[in-house]
Amino acid sequence: MALRYLTLQEILDIHAEILRNTGGEKGILFHGNLALCVESPKRNEFGFEPYTTIHQKAASLLYEINKLHPFVDGNKRTAYSAVSTFLDLNGFELKAEIHEAVNLLLNIAKCNTNFDEVTNWLQNHIKKK
Repeated sequence: MALRYLTLQEILDIHAEILRNTGGEKGILFHGNLALCVESPKRNEFGFEPYTTIHQKAASLLYEINKLHPFVDGNKRTAYSAVSTFLDLNGFELKAEIHEAVNLLLNIAKCNTNFDEVTNWLQNHIKKK
C-alpha cells in the first residue's frame, strides 16, 4: 500500500489552523527543522527505510515536530493534528482520551518519552477505519 504523506504546505496549513482556533504566536523558528519533520516519516537512507509501519511513521512525525520545535508556538498541538491527519489520509484513526494525548505530548517535550515508547503508545491508539 502506497502511503500518502503530508507536504510541507499541509503541515503549515495545519499549524495556521491550530493557531487560528486555539491561539498562539505565529512564526517558524527553524525552517530546516520543519523540513526534517516533513521528511521523517518517508525517510529512506541508501535504500534502507528505518520506519516501515504506519505506527513508526506516525511516531516519527509526532516525535519530530514535538522535539525539533520548528514553530514559535503550537508545536505539540500541530504534531498531534498532523499525525491525526496523516493517519486519516491513510485509512486509520487516532483514538485517545485528551488527557492521554496531552500527557504523551508533554512527556515527549520534557524528554521523558523515547521514540519506541511513542510508537508503542500509537500502536494502542491507532485503529483501522
